[in-house]
Amino acid sequence: MAGGRELSTQLCARICERAFLGYTARQIKSVYPEICISTIRKTIERFLAEPTCISKPRTDRPHALSERQRDHVYDIIHHTNSHIKNRYLLWEVNVACKKCSVQRLCHMLGKRKWLQRKRPELTDRHAQERIT
Repeated sequence: MAGGRELSTQLCARICERAFLGYTARQIKSVYPEICISTIRKTIERFLAEPTCISKPRTDRPHALSERQRDHVYDIIHHTNSHIKNRYLLWEVNVACKKCSVQRLCHMLGKRKWLQRKRPELTDRHAQERIT
């Protein structure tokens, strides 16, 4: 199971430097008591395999919608029709993802889901009656 935070590049370099000078993992642990001994051993082991203290980038799952499709959804929401339903947005991106992905994108863009109240249209006659 994954633990806490990642070691900084400087701290990793200091641990590897001490190991290179002949310190054991227990001796390094006495200098850095906040770091687990297994973390120290693993850091030294990784440094011996590949002598760099820079972490490798994590791989993420690719986004369901491309950047162009996300921009298209943004344009629709903010410039064309702010009251568009999610299923119509899904059709706009040619059903390239699931409905929950479109909902998550809308939430990130600031469009929250609510049920719009159905109101009768206010005519000129109604407006005049309200004024008087």
